[in-house]
Amino acid sequence: MEKQELPYVLINTIGGTYGAYEDHVEFLKKHFNLITMKEFLENKNRFSEKIKAIYMWWSKPAANQELLHSLPNLKVIATSGAGVDHLDLKLISSSFGVKVANTPFAVCNATADLGMALMLASARRLAEGCQIAVSPNTEHFAADWLGDEVTGAILGIIGMGSIGYMVAKRAKAFEMKILYHNRIQRKEEEERAVGAIYCKKIEDLLQQSDFVMQVVKLTPQTDKLFGKKELELMKPTATLIKISRGSVVDQDALVEALQNGVIKATALDVTYPEPLPRKKFWYDSPTVGSHLVYKPSKLATILKATQQKTRKEDSIRKKVLNVLLYKAVTDLMSTCEVSQEVCDLKLELTKVSLSPDFSACRVYWNPAESAEDDRIESILQKSAPRIRHLLITHQVLRTVPPIVFVKDKEAAALKEIDRLLAIADFGLQEEKYTLAENDFSESSSEMAASSIPANLFGIDHEVLNKQIMEYKKMKKVKDTEGIGWAEQQQVQLAEIQKQKQMKKKKIRDPFENDITPQKYLLDKYSEDSLDGDITPSQDSELEYELQEVVDELEVDDDKNQSTTKLK
Repeated sequence: MEKQELPYVLINTIGGTYGAYEDHVEFLKKHFNLITMKEFLENKNRFSEKIKAIYMWWSKPAANQELLHSLPNLKVIATSGAGVDHLDLKLISSSFGVKVANTPFAVCNATADLGMALMLASARRLAEGCQIAVSPNTEHFAADWLGDEVTGAILGIIGMGSIGYMVAKRAKAFEMKILYHNRIQRKEEEERAVGAIYCKKIEDLLQQSDFVMQVVKLTPQTDKLFGKKELELMKPTATLIKISRGSVVDQDALVEALQNGVIKATALDVTYPEPLPRKKFWYDSPTVGSHLVYKPSKLATILKATQQKTRKEDSIRKKVLNVLLYKAVTDLMSTCEVSQEVCDLKLELTKVSLSPDFSACRVYWNPAESAEDDRIESILQKSAPRIRHLLITHQVLRTVPPIVFVKDKEAAALKEIDRLLAIADFGLQEEKYTLAENDFSESSSEMAASSIPANLFGIDHEVLNKQIMEYKKMKKVKDTEGIGWAEQQQVQLAEIQKQKQMKKKKIRDPFENDITPQKYLLDKYSEDSLDGDITPSQDSELEYELQEVVDELEVDDDKNQSTTKLK
């Protein structure tokens, strides 16, 4: 019985920020044939009808209309998360009949834990305390620098689904009074188990709660669910905890509420955009924290100075690590320790760059020297885990992120520019040999022209090369035929110049011997230039010079005759 072929699944890539976890790949390959987006785009005809599913990680690959059209047998899009707001469900389900799968329960406990952590951190002011503790300007903590009590406080949960209910279970351990608002009221036994009280109107919950926690999905109905109106209903001493998607809250209204003291504080799991712009420290609100301990402007200065110093130190550290890894990878690939196949490639590595989050180590190689890029990429991809293992074994670094080989297109482009400039300055190598042998056959010119890409930079190099070769042929033939005539003209010119000098000596006035140094030097320079060797370059130039000398001699003869008559 033949073994059944595994179904084909499209993924974005393996490793990196937006790729499937390397640790998951081995398990996935037991059940699926994984095809990356790069492989798919390079072989659409081969894979388009085979792919039955898309596995999305960090919303990649994007399920747009173009991709869906190119996958006629697609059945399922599976996204690795609870949210589906990044998917156009109407397009996917209605237009293409593709089913969508998510993982709504995979991170319930983790998200509930995070919600409790944010509530505790904001109540006990951990972030502020940490900044003050590490600041070089801190001399002491004020005795009245206090946080808020969580035990016995009122927690209002908006969205009592799976995660919301797990938050309620944890809050019960803190003896908190729990209010909740949901589209559908929970069963009485479920409410009794956690001590939760249902609020049909969200306004009732907001007006009573010390902590308000949002645990809702992002839908068109919940987008900007929390705005200025809802924030103003909260207590001025209340804190907003958000473990929902970023746009569930009107972020501008939230910033304004913090600045104006409408609410005391907020703790956010997700923002929009994410991450927030680094230049805008909107969270350094004048109303956040205690005025008795520090001034917000000083805290902002401390934050900025600390972050700038950290960024600078990280940049220096990263540069040093890049240099160490570059040398280590270069040395490894020049030996057979990785594999004989890699050693035989003799690749030129241009640089190594660690990603900012240390999730990948990019090794850039120069493709200009090679013609078989696909084969080289395959060899490098296969050897990357081995190189990473050797780097860790040799203790170059304690931990080395996954290695990704990348074509250095910039280096390849620079080499190509240098090659083209060399052709422009010195001509093609084939052309040099052709000129040395005086061979101007059509076949040689075609061979020279064929090595230049047609229509490069908008120039038809084939036509241009033919014109150049025809000109050189014509020039060579003309130079060969004119050699005899040029030698004869040179002899005639030398004879005429000699006659001219003799006549000048005969008619020179004796009183002119008393000349100035300037005139003597000028005359001597003229005589030397006439006596020097003359190299004919063009027939027309020789004829012109010969005619000019003859004309001068005729003028001299006329002058001599007129002088004789006067005497």
